Amino acid sequence: MLTIAHLTSAHPRRDTRIFIKQCQSLAHHGHDVTLVVADGKGDEVVGAVRVSDVGAPGGRMDACCSPRAACCGARSNSTPTSTTCTIPN
Repeated sequence: MLTIAHLTSAHPRRDTRIFIKQCQSLAHHGHDVTLVVADGKGDEVVGAVRVSDVGAPGGRMDACCSPRAACCGARSNSTPTSTTCTIPN
C-alpha cells in the first residue's frame, strides 16, 4: 500500500478527472489517499479519500506564487495545476 498525496490549486475538490478517476480509484485499490485542495471549504473525508484544504488563495497570482505553491514545486510563471506525490513509508 502506498501513501499518496494529490495536490491541486486549480481544480474543484470534486473534479471528475482528479477526485473520481484518480483519487477514488487509488483508494479503491487499497492506497492511503489525501487530496490537497486550496478552496477554503475545509477538510473532509469522502469515502476512503481524505480532502485537506490549505485555504483559498487570493487570486491566480497567489495560487502560483505563494509559499504554499512554492513548496509544491510551482514556478511564478507557471499555470496552477495538479500534482500527485507518492510518499515512501
